[in-house]
Amino acid sequence: MLPFESALAQSGLAPVTKRRAVMLYSVVFGQQEFNWGNVSKATGLSRRSSFELIKKLKETGLVNSADGRGRGAYRFVPARKPFES
Repeated sequence: MLPFESALAQSGLAPVTKRRAVMLYSVVFGQQEFNWGNVSKATGLSRRSSFELIKKLKETGLVNSADGRGRGAYRFVPARKPFES
């Protein structure tokens, strides 16, 4: 299992939210950051629903704001190795 998949499995998110997170991850993988527009294109969600998905992913620690990139830029948090702080 990939680090992202492992973290997602342990996140406690609803199955539909997990599916959307995987859809987003598969589209933006390798990019430095993404925004709500990327979320909308990847998942077919409206702008409001895209923001809600980002909010849920931030709350679980899978996503954080992309520092220095301005408001509305996000990136997936790199997975840590077990016992790494």
